Amino acid sequence: ELYAAASAGIATELDNISNINSNVMELLAANPDLGQAGTRQVQLRIFTSVLQRNPLYYGIYLANADGSFFEVINLDNSHHAREVFRAIPTDRWLVTEVTPEGSGYQRSFEYLDRDLNTRLTRNEPTDFDAASRPWYQAAMASDGTVATDPYLFAHLGVPGQTLSRRLAGTESVIGIDM
Repeated sequence: ELYAAASAGIATELDNISNINSNVMELLAANPDLGQAGTRQVQLRIFTSVLQRNPLYYGIYLANADGSFFEVINLDNSHHAREVFRAIPTDRWLVTEVTPEGSGYQRSFEYLDRDLNTRLTRNEPTDFDAASRPWYQAAMASDGTVATDPYLFAHLGVPGQTLSRRLAGTESVIGIDM
């Protein structure tokens, strides 16, 4: 009886999380500001707001057909993330951006405090092409939210899951890593 009660409680909690995730993805995908070029500050504020309210979320990002990528990572979500990204205690957010450059891509890391002030920015070449990722391709082929099977996040080496959804009428995909 205890096992059945615990199992039912876990199933109910997972259903609740799934419903919350679906609602968040629908709201993000319907937001016209996310698909607009030149709205980085608006995107940053929306992403940090969602991350603050959902402690299961590690990061939120926007990926485009040209391989470009804009992500906000919640550094308070994981001590391991702070270590991997060499963040200091006053860093609250990490913004990673990937932009096409020549025949490859350039990735930037921007460390922000609680007030979204930049402490440090660093750049490096990368071969990361957001449009080639399975979560991007699955979202482009679907009319709804797509969830990956659990996998190891490349930067962290920890297991997680990605939710993704195409922004209506665009070749952009919104994603959440949990």
